[in-house]
Amino acid sequence: MVSCYARSGMMGRARSVFDSIPDKDVVSWNSIVSGYTENGLWREPLDLFVLMQQSETTRPDRATLAIILKLCADSEDRRFGRKVHGLAVRTGLASDVMTGSTVLDMYAKCESFGESLRAFREMPERNLVSWSAAIAGCVRNDRVTDGLHLFVEMRREGVGASQSAYASLFRLCAGISSLDVGRQIRGDAVKTGFASDPVVSTSVLDMYAKCDRLRDAERVFRLLPRRIADVECDCRCVHSGRFGF
Repeated sequence: MVSCYARSGMMGRARSVFDSIPDKDVVSWNSIVSGYTENGLWREPLDLFVLMQQSETTRPDRATLAIILKLCADSEDRRFGRKVHGLAVRTGLASDVMTGSTVLDMYAKCESFGESLRAFREMPERNLVSWSAAIAGCVRNDRVTDGLHLFVEMRREGVGASQSAYASLFRLCAGISSLDVGRQIRGDAVKTGFASDPVVSTSVLDMYAKCDRLRDAERVFRLLPRRIADVECDCRCVHSGRFGF
């Protein structure tokens, strides 16, 4: 019922139901916390998280930490995020790959790149999600060299590749107008089969356009699925006035 009311935006009723539960388990706590977050309310989840830690019967789990860390990232509340990270370390949840990925993403979005990279390096286990989050953090903080080095390291370790990692790197190349690097990354995307992915292709198009390679951008554009191409064309025409494909 808590989740049902929350999805309907009726947080007053959701809170009343939650408060009436005599023995609240972690699912109940997570439902009310995520309900507030999904309805754009940030202060209440943090207050509830503090109360949850004071509970004698229930402790936050990795889902709780993921919700709160994402909230800290979205609100750029690094101070509270550090406290949550500290709790994760004390409870052993920091070694969980899901929690670790959320921690490094939180620091990156709070413009604390050093802490983000340190959290990534301290993870005992890293998967494709954590690698992609670390690379995205580099792009967000304009750490060009770090982002490229991480990508090379990821590929050397045989982790694989992801849509988000490629898209992040093409945005990075677009931002610094690095055509040579962008072409190398596109060559890698071709080898891994991601070159035809709509999100990756759109990022490639953007990279070529910002590097003043309009013919290359047009070739990529022509290969986009029709629906995506129409949207892309409209956006380009409006924002740059330079595309008239």
